[in-house]
Amino acid sequence: NTIPIIKTIKRNFYKHAGTLSVFLIPVLIFIYIFAENIVVFFGGKLYVETAGILRIFLFYLVFIPINQYLGIVLVALDLPKLNFIRVFVSLLISISLNTIIILSWDNLYYMAYTKIFVILVSVFMGLNLVRNEMKVSFFQIYKTGFSTVWRYLVNFINKMN
Repeated sequence: NTIPIIKTIKRNFYKHAGTLSVFLIPVLIFIYIFAENIVVFFGGKLYVETAGILRIFLFYLVFIPINQYLGIVLVALDLPKLNFIRVFVSLLISISLNTIIILSWDNLYYMAYTKIFVILVSVFMGLNLVRNEMKVSFFQIYKTGFSTVWRYLVNFINKMN
């Protein structure tokens, strides 16, 4: 009977992908606010103009845990070929869009926006592929993540008292 296994995979997917995504949010907000300072610290004043690109990539980073865990879920559901197709389609879209951008505009900002578009395509493609085996909700990932983080914080505060 595979139903308990699928329920376990689903629960773990929501918990781990959601929790990691939610834990990233305060860090990414901090980096977003202090982007110029961070760029200057690591690269020097010469690169301060790239803080805008860093900010764009922060939106991309919010989706990485979900995207990675979708790959794990597809493999756990014995669908590695579908995961390969998802990754390959993402790669083709990324290469195609970046080539068009380089040849047409040569704009780093457009390339950064491309990363957000590609990961969103990958995430939603992954969610649709997973839905054939188990019902999943994009919003449930964050809902579970927030509730898990809240429980962790409450437990931590209680242990401190």
